[in-house]
Amino acid sequence: MIDLQTHTEDFTKDSRFFLSIFKEVLEPSLEGRYAQSFEQDFAQHLGSVYSISTHSLARSLQKCFDYFSIGEWDEVICPSWLSTQYIQTVISSKISPVFAEISPYTLGIDFRDVSHKLSSKTKAVIMTYPYGIPSDISYLQNLCKEKGILLIEIVPQAFATKYRGKNIGTFGDVGLIEFHPKHMYSEANSGIVATDCDALAFALRNDPKRNKEVDSSFSEMEGAIGLWILDYLDKNQDKRMHLAQRLDKSFEIIPNVSIFHELCGAQWDRQIYPLRVSSHVREELFDLLKSQGVQVIKPQSPSHLHSFIQAHLRPPQLIQTERLSKEILLIPISAGLSKQEEITLTETVNSFFLHRRDLRYFA
Repeated sequence: MIDLQTHTEDFTKDSRFFLSIFKEVLEPSLEGRYAQSFEQDFAQHLGSVYSISTHSLARSLQKCFDYFSIGEWDEVICPSWLSTQYIQTVISSKISPVFAEISPYTLGIDFRDVSHKLSSKTKAVIMTYPYGIPSDISYLQNLCKEKGILLIEIVPQAFATKYRGKNIGTFGDVGLIEFHPKHMYSEANSGIVATDCDALAFALRNDPKRNKEVDSSFSEMEGAIGLWILDYLDKNQDKRMHLAQRLDKSFEIIPNVSIFHELCGAQWDRQIYPLRVSSHVREELFDLLKSQGVQVIKPQSPSHLHSFIQAHLRPPQLIQTERLSKEILLIPISAGLSKQEEITLTETVNSFFLHRRDLRYFA
């Protein structure tokens, strides 16, 4: 299901619209109208030739491995800042996941570490964009083309983010676009598989092993809601961008807070605002913001630290990834955030650091 929790207030305002949709989706003669229209509109919105809806992106990833003949004894390089469901899919396909570090500037995979971990067994690289933070993926694109390696993009949030006029999720061979703006960094459930490959799109749509209860396409109702959300996101993108810019100005003057900057040539569709603070004060700041009614969130642990992954792989320590996971706080950005709520947020963070004298600057 598409995560609707974030948009509850807006759905209430459009109740008459949804009542009309309920009537239409129950009309047999209109079967397929909204689901197909959503996939077509999403492909156009994203800039891909095909978009295939699914209730299991993890299952879709496995299908991509099958289609490109990636399997036993092969390796896939990926960040640990990724849903364990994807890692489990890699392992269940008898593929070895090779974890690479993440960049402190984008939280995406560190391209230099990818270069160091390439081997003759490497068949794919998974690129992610935590919180929609754009990366200059051109180096990774060229590397994968040169080595004949599959490039898979996973977009956990903010699929409207662009780099040099092109949407993230469309730079590689396959893009897995997730629908859950309130999740931390990745969740392999409902979403869209984006590709320009005719044969892959056909294989995904016509898989004889497709389980209708697990990885079916979107229903008519989900398609109708998806169309509405595309329109809603377009209308409110500027409001979220201006809010994020005001937060940038407030936080960038605080010595002990690090913000994530937009790359030159990028357009970051912000739905989550990440802040980086020293790990030894993060919990205290988190509790303070919560007490002020700010819906602040902490990231989940990186996948390589989960017991299942540890038991199966015994992965190496990822110092940068583990450090960053303890320093990040996340603030959901809503176009409906009031001015008073914005002031409360910025003043609380400012006051917290103003009265602390035991803080270390980032190394």
